Amino acid sequence: MATAITNVVTATDGTVNWGLKYFSDNNACAASGPPAVPVAAMAAMDVANSLAATLPVGNTPTRDAITTGAAYLQTLSDTNPKFLLLVTDGLPSCPSGCASMLRPSSACTQTDNPTEDAAAEMAVMTAAGQGFRTFVVGIGNLATAQNTLNQLAIAGGEAQTGAATSYYAATDEAALEAALTSIVGQIAGCPHP
Repeated sequence: MATAITNVVTATDGTVNWGLKYFSDNNACAASGPPAVPVAAMAAMDVANSLAATLPVGNTPTRDAITTGAAYLQTLSDTNPKFLLLVTDGLPSCPSGCASMLRPSSACTQTDNPTEDAAAEMAVMTAAGQGFRTFVVGIGNLATAQNTLNQLAIAGGEAQTGAATSYYAATDEAALEAALTSIVGQIAGCPHP
């Protein structure tokens, strides 16, 4: 995953202001911390370095990550169009109240959790209503997460069309790079409503 993301952000560094936010922040259930790499011009090297130094662990506080990401984007004063890119390998976990737990209970880490799936979808809809549409990329074999990821993509206002899923499915590095390249191509076609 890191190689594909690095390739795309490096190739588009002059035209896209990239940033990077991990979820979870604490390998438990929180995603309310600041971005690992703030959105900025020419940030590809910072994104690549951060990805190289970070191992994927922890839970999937999708709702918290989207809410935090949208709140962060609201602080940026430039006039560039802004989007969220949700890249995930699983279903949302970490319902409200779990973020403060260093060792989350099984109720916090349980998937499929339909209530938390709906909360993540509402967070994506809220972000879109604030002007921050969300592209959704699913990494790996996500047969059990397909319905939820499709709903997140539709709610985010940037559902993929003409494919088997509304989200961008990436089962390997080449597919992820192709998905990200397609997304950047759509962003380049802005303005969006």
